[in-house]
Amino acid sequence: MGSPASPQPLLSVELMERYLTPGNPWRITVFDVLDSTMTEAERLARAGEPEYAVPFAEEQTAGKGRLNRPWHSPARGGIYFTPLFRPRLDPVDGALCTLTTAVAVAEALREFGFPAGIKWPNDILVASGPYARRKICGMRAEASITERGIEWLTMGIGVNINNDQFPPELASVAIALKTLNDGKELEREPIAAAILNHLQADYELLQAEGFEDIRRRWLDLAIGIGEEVQLKGINEHRHGVAVGMDEHGCLLLLEEGCDEPEPALSGDIVFMR
Repeated sequence: MGSPASPQPLLSVELMERYLTPGNPWRITVFDVLDSTMTEAERLARAGEPEYAVPFAEEQTAGKGRLNRPWHSPARGGIYFTPLFRPRLDPVDGALCTLTTAVAVAEALREFGFPAGIKWPNDILVASGPYARRKICGMRAEASITERGIEWLTMGIGVNINNDQFPPELASVAIALKTLNDGKELEREPIAAAILNHLQADYELLQAEGFEDIRRRWLDLAIGIGEEVQLKGINEHRHGVAVGMDEHGCLLLLEEGCDEPEPALSGDIVFMR
């Protein structure tokens, strides 16, 4: 997987801000070590912090991805951060924020020439080339929902940038952008800022105009649509062809013997090839 990433200076808030859109609302803090940026973002949310607060950590000691999987978060190699949102959406549409975030991250990485694609719902994978379907970035959402609606929503994001050494169980699954960059280390601040710029624009678009434009772009970036897949959920396993995604963000799965695809709200896709 290449040589170990050399120690890097702490992420620079000042440098990130140089790359952010003028007048942006982000309030960035960088910690050397946290158990999880999601824990910090939740603390801010419960303390009444307005949206667009975003803690970063150089290292997470207890980072978690979707389905409570541990997220490998070594010191000063990737970017690990959790934006805080207070979306004005119906609670049933809260999941659209995760799909919107996936589009923002994938399109930001493509700006730097990386072939990023999306595996439903929000895993960012290499879309083509010798490392196709290796995982670059994972996300996890948490929210507080009351009778009044979504009180807050946090979106944990971890991107492998210069951290190109992985535990054995991840070595054949994950990949760092450094590897895709011919082993050359990358400056992390421009990538972090590009993601935040895309995320702000798409989050505002979702609330102002709905999901349709983002849904179209998600499908343009999708990996596995039209393919035979297994869908593994908490209480069910399904098998069929992934044929699309509906207006609520559900995967449309056409199972054998069925005339129409059925929506799946959650689960994990396993490619059959």
